[in-house]
Amino acid sequence: MSSKLKLFFIFLTLLSFISCKTENNMQEERPPLEDSLSTEHLEFSDKTSPIITLNGNTTIDLIVGDHYIDVGAIAIDAVDGDISSKILTTGEVDVSRVGTYSIRYSISDVAGNRAEVTRLIIVKKRFNSKVIDTVLQEQNLDEIHPHTLDKDESRYYSMIENEYMTFSVKNNLLKRCELRASRGEEWHLTEQDKKQIIGRVKISDINSEGTDEITWMQLHHKANGAKPFVRLVWRMSPQRDTETNIYYNNSLWVVIRKNENSGLGNTDWYYLGALPLADFFTSLITVFRGDVLHIEINNHSLDLEIPIYWKNLDENEQKFYFKAGIYFSGNKNNNREATIEYESLRIY
Repeated sequence: MSSKLKLFFIFLTLLSFISCKTENNMQEERPPLEDSLSTEHLEFSDKTSPIITLNGNTTIDLIVGDHYIDVGAIAIDAVDGDISSKILTTGEVDVSRVGTYSIRYSISDVAGNRAEVTRLIIVKKRFNSKVIDTVLQEQNLDEIHPHTLDKDESRYYSMIENEYMTFSVKNNLLKRCELRASRGEEWHLTEQDKKQIIGRVKISDINSEGTDEITWMQLHHKANGAKPFVRLVWRMSPQRDTETNIYYNNSLWVVIRKNENSGLGNTDWYYLGALPLADFFTSLITVFRGDVLHIEINNHSLDLEIPIYWKNLDENEQKFYFKAGIYFSGNKNNNREATIEYESLRIY
């Protein structure tokens, strides 16, 4: 072998040795993979709390005896996603007692960030202040005797907390016993976005031999001698429904006055179901800023445009108010007897 060829092989051997040595040194200096991916590099900063949102209103008003069903909340986290199933709900509501109750909804994400929201449940007395501060009207024959309502008076009704307001007429002389808004509680037809009277009512102890028609709730106006614009009525005798022309008896009705004249021809009658037997049912009258009238009786509802006649009244006559109680009308005048109980009654 020539000397040049020997030198070439020696050069390759040295080059290979240097390359291996260099690689071994690099491996010794290179840190392990798990060390290079230490927690200080892996860990990102999750310091954002989940967003928790209530289903429904943040404040709920109930009347003593109402049912309360909690509708819960929703929790969304930027990292963990929808974590609503992990919401912890605490607190209780006693609908049999007046008071303010808190329901708390709390949540934590994987990183330990917390969030909490609270719902307030306000349980109120059956009869709000606008009912308590009303005027009792008694009509014996043709004379109406208004006087300030005494909360402890129980001749025709009771207003003791957690008991029913009761109107019970057991003689043929008394034509009405009603609560009406006190002076200053009247309102103009176009001044309010919404005005409403709502109550849970039961009609019982009707003497059908002497009682043909009972009004338990009214929308009235202030003019002297004015007749009610809206009446919620039980009627024993057959009556024709304005929309269907079908006759019903022993039923519940909405009676709408079309003009100032008397007589059935000047009113429209809308059938809203049969009288529930021995049970409370919801009744409400709602007026929406002089345009729409909404009425509900026992889950039957009716929406109507307000009659032109109402809007054409002069400024003073457009003062409205609500009434609730018992008012006898119809053809039979002897031995009037009936009882109307309110489980709750509110005016907004």
